[in-house]
Amino acid sequence: MDKKQVRRAQTITPFGVGAIIDIEGESLVAADITRWKDQGEDIREPRLERVLRVDKFKMGPAAPEHYWSNSDQSTGIPYFRFPQWLFCPRCRKMDRWSMKRERGLPPECLTCSRSRLVPMRFVMACPRGHLSDVPWSFWAHSRSKNKCEGDSELEFRTLPGGSGLEYLQIRCNTCGAFRSLEGIAAPDSLKELKVKCSGGQPWQMPSQRSNCDAVPQILQRGATNLTFALTISCIDIPPYSNWATFSEPRLAVTSTPEYILIKSSPSSPLVQMLVDQLASKLSMSSSDIWNIINAERREQKIDPDGTDDHSEEEELFREEFKAFLAADVEADPRDHFIRRRVSLGHYSSRQQDGQYNEVASRLVSYLDTLMQITRLREVRVLRGFSRLAPASAIDEEEGTGTFSIYNNEQKMPPLMVAADLNRLKNTSRWLPAIEVFGEGIFFNLNELKLQQWEARPDILARTRILQERHRQSLGRFLPNPTPRFLLLHTLAHLLIRQLSFECGYTLASLRERIYAAEQSTGFPMAGILIYTAAGDAEGTLGGLVREGEANRMLSTIIKALQTSDWCSSDPLCRESHGQGMDAMNLAACHICALLPETSCSISNRLLDRAALIGSTDKPELGFFSELMEQILQTMSIG
Repeated sequence: MDKKQVRRAQTITPFGVGAIIDIEGESLVAADITRWKDQGEDIREPRLERVLRVDKFKMGPAAPEHYWSNSDQSTGIPYFRFPQWLFCPRCRKMDRWSMKRERGLPPECLTCSRSRLVPMRFVMACPRGHLSDVPWSFWAHSRSKNKCEGDSELEFRTLPGGSGLEYLQIRCNTCGAFRSLEGIAAPDSLKELKVKCSGGQPWQMPSQRSNCDAVPQILQRGATNLTFALTISCIDIPPYSNWATFSEPRLAVTSTPEYILIKSSPSSPLVQMLVDQLASKLSMSSSDIWNIINAERREQKIDPDGTDDHSEEEELFREEFKAFLAADVEADPRDHFIRRRVSLGHYSSRQQDGQYNEVASRLVSYLDTLMQITRLREVRVLRGFSRLAPASAIDEEEGTGTFSIYNNEQKMPPLMVAADLNRLKNTSRWLPAIEVFGEGIFFNLNELKLQQWEARPDILARTRILQERHRQSLGRFLPNPTPRFLLLHTLAHLLIRQLSFECGYTLASLRERIYAAEQSTGFPMAGILIYTAAGDAEGTLGGLVREGEANRMLSTIIKALQTSDWCSSDPLCRESHGQGMDAMNLAACHICALLPETSCSISNRLLDRAALIGSTDKPELGFFSELMEQILQTMSIG
């Protein structure tokens, strides 16, 4: 058996449901979670369960021996060979593969002995999320009067004289029809041919597919817009992060099928019978079982009618923000959320320089709170995917491209009515997820200073540039580009770049979490969490937390601001009115502000250095403009 493996974190993104992975010369696509056969380690996160209307989450099951087996008894995450059209690099003959021929080994050419087949480089996707092979036989005959009545014997030929698509050709050896690949990736290449969408995914049977009238588009199978994962994450906070919540007795109860039935139908007359059954099964008293059930109900605060998903996701951030600023309490070393408040009133600089202390003292007035997060747990969930364009949520409007990862529906299936316990006996709702443990630094800006700055007419005028693009482009899936968000997001990027030098973590290892909300929402937030997390339950090594000490953090912020004053692309970068994807950045580029994909929460968009330090023609525009004047006067760059 040819063994292949992916890391568990990759089963969420970039190789989650619906995504294509190229591995050892083979191309595969991840199937939906109905084919996981309910395998995998359970993960609990009550806040996310409430928002996503699920019972639990699962990590990808590990199966080192039969990872790619086609047997019903195999374990592991199912990936299907795709595209199914392959070709032989020797004889150039094309072969349509099928699941009946699958043995878990690399496909070989039937003509050339021991020659491995190579997947075709193009696939077909539609705006509604469907994915299928390119109809190569139809393409080869699309400009020929010859029409094959039976199966065509196709050949993928490379013509001499060049390396462009016009020198690649699909030829039918049965009738002699052929066509080059020139123009195949054009958006309207299939519209004129009236090619219909398959209405499904590669792993689905024909009976599972739906009628789709969307015009498909041909893409390279490695194209970045082929699959956009729709993920959501949250930080585990009290009381859910407390050791008593996830202790062994509580987990033993909440991970059972009986508990899921009780949770689904709490008013059923069968609940007491299930409680007694659990007590006998786990060698616990019925009162202990009831205490755990009641504690779960109090903590989850489930609204049976549900509320708007968007507001619930915002509530996740509000709850976390409150947890960071809550009064100090004694923590159990086994808790998943441990923080330490840092005093900004007393600090000592590593540099024995009075001028530096003046700048640092001035910087303290811009901050409200600084926290060292010595331990945290994050749960990241894959809730769907889209193709050709990103999506922010499961959208039920016709024509959207977001798919449930359960099946081929274009929206998340509604929750089943929990009235019939028997019908739900073998049913549970879950989503794939991973949990990671780590450390971080949290701080929030002075709210009074921030409100005075974001109300300035020149700030609002500059922000309107991005707000207009936000309404007209794919940027509509991003957070609203308010002055506050631009400031916090850009500051987070600059700090991550600086911290990578200070604490030894690579840029790709550090992540951001932005807490931004205006006074008009009734609960203003202006916080930044910079953290690193790993799959190991022991977390990380403490280097980032150490940088959260007052003198170190103030020094890091000052250095980040000082460095941001000049980009090697200036003045072009600083004077720019549109950069990056959909021109959703202003004064920000790869040299000065952008981060790896794993670090940024919104794909390196909504960034503007001018929000911090001012523009070329208006240096007073930035939130830290006055501080920058003092920095440049008293400190040398370095």
